[in-house]
Amino acid sequence: MTNWTTPYNDPLRIVPYGMAVIGTVFAAAGIGIVATQTHSVVAVPIVLPLLGIWLTFMWRFARIGLVISDVGVRIRWLLRTRTFGWNQVQRFHTARDILAPARLWIELTDGSQIRTPIQRVRYLLPGATLADGSAWLTPDRYKALLRTLYSRLAQAQSAARPTTSSKTAATAKTKASDNSSKPSALSLRPAAPP
Repeated sequence: MTNWTTPYNDPLRIVPYGMAVIGTVFAAAGIGIVATQTHSVVAVPIVLPLLGIWLTFMWRFARIGLVISDVGVRIRWLLRTRTFGWNQVQRFHTARDILAPARLWIELTDGSQIRTPIQRVRYLLPGATLADGSAWLTPDRYKALLRTLYSRLAQAQSAARPTTSSKTAATAKTKASDNSSKPSALSLRPAAPP
């Protein structure tokens, strides 16, 4: 199983996680009240799906972010999670979008641009992360994240490329196997009479 880790420290992530935990506690209490206090058969089928939707929304919202592993980079949004292998990533860059003046984008080898939930901000405002669930990183944390991402990308690219010595060894091995399958010159001569 792949170990996905968050390559940045976002102190404001406690806000959506706290909301998800509080929502879970209230949902459990609500289920308990509905199950014990109401004798209506209609209330349970209405309340349980609504609580399920609410909990799913809150936990997905809390998990919005960017995570990495040896396999690649994964972008989690509220409604969609996308995973890209390191071999698909061309580069990372910062650009403006409709919600943020400085957002991290991933450029893939096919030329497409992928929006991430990472924003570079000058300073952190409490609760500001709730705008679209993005991680707001100060310039120093943002630079550290870029260093980590480029380091992992370079590691994956160097692991994917065979080294010169392994190319030479592979070529020599191929030549040796080609020569062993061809009959030698001695076996083509007719046998000498006794």
